[in-house]
Amino acid sequence: RQLTSRCSQGSGVANPPAAMTEPDFLTRVEEQKQSFKRAKEIATTEDEEEQDSSDGWTLTVNLDLGNRSLQTDAAIIVVITMVAIVTRFYSIRYPASVCWDETHFGKFANHYLKNTFYFDVHPPLAKMLIALAGYLTNYRGDFEFKEPGQPYGLTPYLGMRYLSALLGSLLVPMAYLTARCACSNRSAAMMAAMLTLCETSLLTASRFILLDPILLFFIQGAVMALFWFRSQRDRAFSAPWWLSLTLAGCMLGCAFSSKWVGLFIILQLGCYTIHDLWELWGDTKLSVVTFAKHFAARAVCLIGLPVGLYVLFFYIHFRVCYKTGPGDAFMSSAFQATLVGSELHNTTAPIHLGYGSVVTIKHAQYAGALLHSHPHLFPAEFGQQQQVTGYLHKDDNNRWVIKAAHLLSNDHDNYDYYNGTQLVRSGDRVRLEHVLTRRNLHSHPVVAALNKQHYQVTAYGSNGIGDINDEFTIVKEGGQDGDFLSPVTDKFRLVHGRPGLDRLCALNSDGRNLPEWGFQQVEITCNPQLSAPSTLWNVEYHSNPRLQANLTTLPTASFWQALVEVHVAMSMVNNGLKPKEGEVTSQPWEWPLTYRGQRFTRWGDLDLRVYLLGNAVIYWGALGCVAVLLLLSLAIATVNKRHLTLPACLASKTVAAALPACGWLLAAYAWHYLPFFLMGRVLYFHHYLPAIMILCIFSGILLDTLASIAQDALPGWGGLKQAILGLCITYIGWSFVEFSCTSYGMQRPLKEMEYLMWLPSWELAY
Repeated sequence: RQLTSRCSQGSGVANPPAAMTEPDFLTRVEEQKQSFKRAKEIATTEDEEEQDSSDGWTLTVNLDLGNRSLQTDAAIIVVITMVAIVTRFYSIRYPASVCWDETHFGKFANHYLKNTFYFDVHPPLAKMLIALAGYLTNYRGDFEFKEPGQPYGLTPYLGMRYLSALLGSLLVPMAYLTARCACSNRSAAMMAAMLTLCETSLLTASRFILLDPILLFFIQGAVMALFWFRSQRDRAFSAPWWLSLTLAGCMLGCAFSSKWVGLFIILQLGCYTIHDLWELWGDTKLSVVTFAKHFAARAVCLIGLPVGLYVLFFYIHFRVCYKTGPGDAFMSSAFQATLVGSELHNTTAPIHLGYGSVVTIKHAQYAGALLHSHPHLFPAEFGQQQQVTGYLHKDDNNRWVIKAAHLLSNDHDNYDYYNGTQLVRSGDRVRLEHVLTRRNLHSHPVVAALNKQHYQVTAYGSNGIGDINDEFTIVKEGGQDGDFLSPVTDKFRLVHGRPGLDRLCALNSDGRNLPEWGFQQVEITCNPQLSAPSTLWNVEYHSNPRLQANLTTLPTASFWQALVEVHVAMSMVNNGLKPKEGEVTSQPWEWPLTYRGQRFTRWGDLDLRVYLLGNAVIYWGALGCVAVLLLLSLAIATVNKRHLTLPACLASKTVAAALPACGWLLAAYAWHYLPFFLMGRVLYFHHYLPAIMILCIFSGILLDTLASIAQDALPGWGGLKQAILGLCITYIGWSFVEFSCTSYGMQRPLKEMEYLMWLPSWELAY
C-alpha cells in the first residue's frame, strides 16, 4: 500500500501529452522509472524496520507467554503428581500378607538377592528392579513367598511395594504430558490425567509387588516420547528431536525387557515411523542424503538402542544369577556347567558311561525335559502301565540305571554282569531301570496318548525284570559302533526294536504337555522317524562308584548360546501355560466391559479383600468414546468425499489437532488389545491394563474435543464447554470414590457388598 501511494504521488501522468515529442516522452518515462525505483527502496527499508520492530515485540511477548505456559503446566504436574502419590501410597502396607502374584515375583527377587539361577517366562528387567527396591530397603531375600495369604510379619516388604506405587503414580503426570504433546490442549491433558488417576484397575495394580506397574510405566513413557517426537517433526535434528527419539528407544527397550507384551508398543512406534518416513519420502524438497539421515537416526534409536538394552539386561541377569538354583533343569547341560554349585560345574565323575551307572537323561534340544517316571499310571484307555514323562525340574524320579540288555535269569537283574568296569559303547543294546520304582523303560505298538503317529512309552516290569520290549539300542550321534559315550557332550538316540525283526522307533520328546492325569508334564513317545531332531538325548548327571572318577571341566555355553537357549525355553513354556486348578481366568471380550474382576486376596468376611476391577464408568465411557470417534471420522470422510463444506464447529483447529492424535492412540489401543484374541495361552484380566491406560488418554482428548465442538456449535451458550467437562470430572470423581474400596480393601461382610455389584458376574458379595 505504501509503494502504491508513493508511486501515485511521484508520477503525474501515465501517458504522454499529445503535443509531447518522442524524445521528451522517453525522458519522462526514464524519470518515472527512477522515481518508482526510489519509492520501492524507501518502502522496503521502512517495511524492514517495521518488521524488525514487530518481530522483536512478538518474540518478547511469545517468550513471556511461553514462560507463563510452562509455569502453569509445571504447577498442574506438581499438583496431579502429589494427588496420584497420595492415592497410590495410601494404606499401602495392607493387606500385610502375600497377595496374588506377589508369591511369584517376590520369589524371583529372592533369587537375585541370593544370586541363584531361576527360570521365568518374562524377561528380567522388572524383576531386577523389584529386587533392587527390596535391597535398598533392607530386604535380603529371606522370606519364602510360599503362597497367597501368607503373613509378612516383620519382613521389610514395603520397599518393593513402594516401587510399584511410585511408578504407578507417575502414570498420571505422564498421561498429562502425553496429551499435551499430542494436541497442545491443556484441558484435554487434564482430562486424560483425571481418567488415569481415577481408573481403579490401574490403582490396584500399582499397590502390589507385580510386574504390571513397571511395564505400564515404560509403555506410557514410550507413548509420551512418541507424541513428543511427533510434535518436533518440524524441528528435525534439533536437541529436543534427538532427546525425544532417544527416550522413545529407551522406553521401548525397557518395556520389552520387562514383559514380552512390550512388543505391542514397539509395533505401534514401528507403524508411526513407517508412516513418518513415507511422508518424508514424498517431500520433494528433501534431499536423498537428508532422508538417509532421518532413516539412520530412527534405525539407531528405535531398533539398535532397544535391542542393545534388551541384551544388556539379560547379560546382567546371567551375571547376577551365577549360582545353581531351581531353574537349572530348563537349561541345557552346557549352561548348567556354568552355574556355581551345579552338579555339572567342575564335577568329579567318570568320563565315560558304564553299566551300572546312575544317570539322568536330558532331551538335547533347547528347553529339553529330563526323562522322568513316577508311580502314577496311564488311564485305562491307554493301558494303565506306569507313566514315563518329561519333567522340567530336578527330581529323584529322573534317575535311571543303565543295564545290559540280556537277562542272566528270570529273577536276577544284570548290571553286575560286567563287574562294574564294562563301558557302554554306541551300538550296545541296553535296558534303563527307573531307580525309585525299579521298572524298566518300555515301548510297545500302542498309539501314544497325544501324538497319534508315535508309539507309547511306559515303565514296565517289577524289580528290574521285564520283557524284550524293554530293550533299546544306544546310537551315538555323529559316531560309529564301538565308540564310548561321555556325559553332557555326547548326543545319542535310544532306538527301540531289533533291525529286521521289529518295527523300529526312537525315544522322542516334541514338547507336548499331557492333560491333568499326566500332571501337564511333557509327553514321551517312540518316533518311527529315527533321524528326527526330537529323538536326540544326552546324559546329564552321571554316577558310578565302580568307575574311576576324575575332575572334569565340561564344555560350557557362551553368553550368546545361553541367550538363545533361554528364549526358546521362555517361548515354549509361555505358549504352554495352562490355568491352575480352580483358578479364575478370563477372555479378551470380557475386558473392555469389565465383565469380571480378579481376586487378589483371601475371600472371607473377616479378610481384607482386594479385587482387581476396572472403574465401570471409565471403562464403559471409553468404549463410547471409541464409537463416537469412529462415527465422527466416518461423517467427516463422507463430507469430504462428497465435496461438501464442513460445519465450522468441525473445521476448527482444535478438531484438526485432536483427531489425528486420537487416531494414533486408538491404533495403540488396538495393538495392545486385539492380539490377545489370537493367543492360545491362559489369559487374565490384568493383560488389559496397558490398553485401558492408553484408552484413558484417548478418552480425555476426545471428551475435551467433543466439548469444544459443542461450544462452537452453540456459541450463544457461554461456558458450555466448561460445564460439560465439569460434569464429566464430577461423575468420574464420584465413581472413583465408589469403586476405590476394591483397591484399598473391602472389610464389610460379603452380603453388604451387593450394592456395588453393577454386574452379577462381579464376585464381590459371595
